[in-house]
Amino acid sequence: MMRVAILHYHLRPGGVTRVIELAWQALHEAGVDALVVSGEGQPAGGRIPQNHVVVVPELAYGSTTDVVGPVERACHATWGADADILHIHNHALGKNVALPKAVAEWAHARRPMLLQLHDFAENNRPENYHLLSEGFGGRERLSTVLYPHSERVLIACLTRGAASRFPDAHVLPNPVLLPEGGEPFRPDGERVFVYPTRGIPRKNLGEVLLHSCLGKPGDRYVISSAPQGGPDLDAYLRWQNLSERLHLPVDFDATKRCGMSWHDFMLGADECLSTSVEEGFGMAFLEPWLAGKNLFGRDLPGVTSDFAEAGVVLEGMYSEWNIPVAFLNSPGFENKILAQWEAGLRAYGIPFTAMQSEEALRALGSRKEIDFGELPTSLQRLVIEKTCASRLLEPPARPDPDASRIASNRAAIESGFSLSACRERILSLYQRALQGKSEEPEFHDAKKILMKTLQSASKLGNPLMRN
Repeated sequence: MMRVAILHYHLRPGGVTRVIELAWQALHEAGVDALVVSGEGQPAGGRIPQNHVVVVPELAYGSTTDVVGPVERACHATWGADADILHIHNHALGKNVALPKAVAEWAHARRPMLLQLHDFAENNRPENYHLLSEGFGGRERLSTVLYPHSERVLIACLTRGAASRFPDAHVLPNPVLLPEGGEPFRPDGERVFVYPTRGIPRKNLGEVLLHSCLGKPGDRYVISSAPQGGPDLDAYLRWQNLSERLHLPVDFDATKRCGMSWHDFMLGADECLSTSVEEGFGMAFLEPWLAGKNLFGRDLPGVTSDFAEAGVVLEGMYSEWNIPVAFLNSPGFENKILAQWEAGLRAYGIPFTAMQSEEALRALGSRKEIDFGELPTSLQRLVIEKTCASRLLEPPARPDPDASRIASNRAAIESGFSLSACRERILSLYQRALQGKSEEPEFHDAKKILMKTLQSASKLGNPLMRN
């Protein structure tokens, strides 16, 4: 029986934990002995049997302590032997220095590993990247430790877009399943649109408010949950305060206020929407169809092209919502956008010249319209306020829900992103790593990965990122 150790920082409710739970289930059904090794204990209601979970505190956020020894002792305590393969989630996210150090050590020891990357420190997480660079003695050192690869050390990303950052990465999409049961819950409203999301900044909540300004009488918009705290929650509350001041038909943190789950709200919705400007995998593009709901909102071709190839047709989605520059009527708006671009690069220590800044300003100044998702928050708020007062903007066109489209998308998702399909992909990668030639690993150039990530995240071609 194959022994697999699945490593992650924690098992808190959320996306990566759900993926681990489903992977454990899929592997268990295939007769694989999978042990989940976590930096924190499994909370009440966890789906993995407790005798298959081991807590290694050295894996937790902020740890700088050796991970190799504790993880190997946990495996020996369970099996009396090492794991055949280590399946490690988000090792390079910058949540601690201990895990990437351990991964590099295991790579040099020729241990078979699958490094599954859901998120990136290089992607709008400069504080995480700074933690890594400080922990390893400077940014130049990251290329000797962060991303090992060999025939025995495989990197897997959730989408082809993410995998394109690495010359040899594999694509390992998440399984997509809705929770069992659920009780449809519907707030008051003639038409109810549910955004099943935790409202962190990249979810682009201002665009939900803009939709609500232009909706029909009786429309209701529901944002399922709030961030847990910190700057993300502060930003969320600012949107909530604006919505309340303008008397918009938007319900914030609905799951907490009503004591219902996001799934219950989804089941009770007329349609679902997503306005996110960035996704790792994009569950929000798939789950509504499984619930029998149409989806509309912002398309992210770097993510959804994978779904289209699997037969999921996302009609009624828009890749940008262009706002006429004249509507902004905001002198100096170009400088505000440029400041946002420059701040994003500066946070990663990326230099830019006065000539680059001048070029970017000229490019911005020549534009007649600009995507709402590209605007800084202050300008998004201005657009929302002016739209509520004038209703002069037009929302992106979208077709009415189509029952046959919902049914065909559901069938495509159930086929291409099922638990069995996930199991086949994972086992294939395991076998590839186990059968790989024992060799000294190489390491990807960390600076190149950073630049590729920043370029892919640059909305509408930030001129500062052309080179």
